[in-house]
Amino acid sequence: MLPEWEVGTPAVLIVAGPHAIPVSTSIRRGDDRVVFALGRRRETLTRLRSEPGAALCVLGRGVAFTAYGRTEMLEGARYEWRDEEAVRSESRIRQELATI
Repeated sequence: MLPEWEVGTPAVLIVAGPHAIPVSTSIRRGDDRVVFALGRRRETLTRLRSEPGAALCVLGRGVAFTAYGRTEMLEGARYEWRDEEAVRSESRIRQELATI
């Protein structure tokens, strides 16, 4: 069972390679489900498509854990960080992820 964590808690996604990237959009969507968004040009997406096994290491206030699983690509990524406006839109992105 996944523990609870605060919105905006930093995490690291580790995929085949090994290849690790920071993730700022991870959201707990149940006892055994996490959703997050990645920019469409990320090498990480290519790696996940060929080998869907992954680990997500969450490091927050009062919580630190690593969740292991297989990723499911529901559709292509629809955004990428380009400038400060994109950074400020993080709340909107999290709201959209919550509907998946």
